[in-house]
Amino acid sequence: MSISAPRYAAGPVQLRGRLHRTLAILFRELQERAGAGTWFVMALTYATVVLTVVLGALFAPPGGASLSTFYSPFSSPAWPFLVLIVTTAVGSGAIADDLGNRSITLYLSRPIHLTDYLAAKASAVGVFIALAAIGPGVAGIVVLAGLGSISATLALSAIGAFIAVGLVTVVFFTGLAVALSSLSTKPLYAGVGIFGATFAAEISAETIGGVTGGTSIRYLGPFQDVQAAATGAFQTGASGTIDPLGASFLLLGAGILLLLGAWIRLARVEVVGE
Repeated sequence: MSISAPRYAAGPVQLRGRLHRTLAILFRELQERAGAGTWFVMALTYATVVLTVVLGALFAPPGGASLSTFYSPFSSPAWPFLVLIVTTAVGSGAIADDLGNRSITLYLSRPIHLTDYLAAKASAVGVFIALAAIGPGVAGIVVLAGLGSISATLALSAIGAFIAVGLVTVVFFTGLAVALSSLSTKPLYAGVGIFGATFAAEISAETIGGVTGGTSIRYLGPFQDVQAAATGAFQTGASGTIDPLGASFLLLGAGILLLLGAWIRLARVEVVGE
């Protein structure tokens, strides 16, 4: 029998792939943001929009519902306003929480790329915004199709329009939320910034545009851009002051630039070794 001390050897460390690490951050973020307040606003959004879509189609003028009938939820700022509330609820702490408790330094000190981290955070915020910006309209169309009130062709066209408008809305509000959340260590300040910046831009665009009669300034209003994009997608034939295609590209471009700004901001964060 040997009296030598036993020798222990650690097994080889298997490093998870980039996709696995990104999904881990994504799923954790989804759990963190799925609070009771978020689901309450989400339920209110679905109830409001689904009811508007269904009643608008059931009580359509003689001749039946058409694609333009489903523009009704966008005829007022109610739906974009609810989307903004969801954005504030889920986006304010997306990065601000990690900056506040310095956990972001641990994230980035591990073999996690900054792009993967930001993609996971933005995707989690985007999922909730998509549920509010796309889901209610699609749910209303499904209800109508199930009742046999509209044809399959019209249902597919309406769903496509809701998805198209919803996607540009998701890109913009996701970029706005992530960018402003990356500028603060307190979610409350980030939430005030998201809400305040949107309304400041909207009110300024509406006021200045109304006084001067200029149309270009109205592109600064996010709600007006969403409504303009909807007029084009749903073929309402309304001759608005904002070009639907231009408004759509502006929302997409602004969202992408805001995400880029968040990346630049986080690239300056100092990390610590493990």
